[in-house]
Amino acid sequence: MKIRTFSAEVAFVFITFLAGVVANISPVGTNEKNVSSGPVSYPSDPPIVLFIQRSDPDPYPPPSSTTIDFDVAFSEDVVNIDINDFALTITGVANPFVANVSGSGDVYVVTVNTGTGNGTIRLDVPVSASIQDLTGKSLSNLPFTKGDVYWIMKTATFEDVLMSYWAWNYIERWYDMMLESRVAVAHHL
Repeated sequence: MKIRTFSAEVAFVFITFLAGVVANISPVGTNEKNVSSGPVSYPSDPPIVLFIQRSDPDPYPPPSSTTIDFDVAFSEDVVNIDINDFALTITGVANPFVANVSGSGDVYVVTVNTGTGNGTIRLDVPVSASIQDLTGKSLSNLPFTKGDVYWIMKTATFEDVLMSYWAWNYIERWYDMMLESRVAVAHHL
C-alpha cells in the first residue's frame, strides 16, 4: 500500500483568539512564532432580544397551572434584568403579572402568574427596559413583541364536559380554533 503525503506552502497564518491575543505564525516548517497581545475588544453593536419562547412547547398549560415560564435569549451577555423589564400582552385573562426572572449571561427564564380567566398571555420587552450589555449599551430592538403565546384555559367553555375528563383540553382547543376560523371568515365577508 502506497501512502501519499500532501505538502502545502503556507505564507502566513493569522489566528485571533477571543481574549484579543493575535499570533502571527511564520511559514510552515520554520517553527518561528511572533506573538503580540492587543486590547480586548467587545462587540460594537448594542445587544438585541433574539427570541422569547414558551419554556413548555405546549401552548396550553394545564388548567391548574398558576404560573408559566418563558425563555428569553439575547445576542450577548446582559445585566440589570428584573421583573420591571417585561410587559404582558393579554386577551381575556385578568390580573396576570411577571413574578420572577432567573438566569444569567444571555439566557433568562421569566415566570408569569397567569391570573384568572381564559385567554392568552404573551411576554414582551418594552422600550422602557433597562437591560444592558457588559459595556453599558442598552437593547436596540425595542419594543420586542414577537414572542410566543400561551393559551390559558381555567374555566370550561362546555358545561357538559368536565374539566377532569381526559380530553377536555383537546375539546377546548378545537372549540377555540373553530371560533378563530369563523371570526377570520367573518372579517372577509
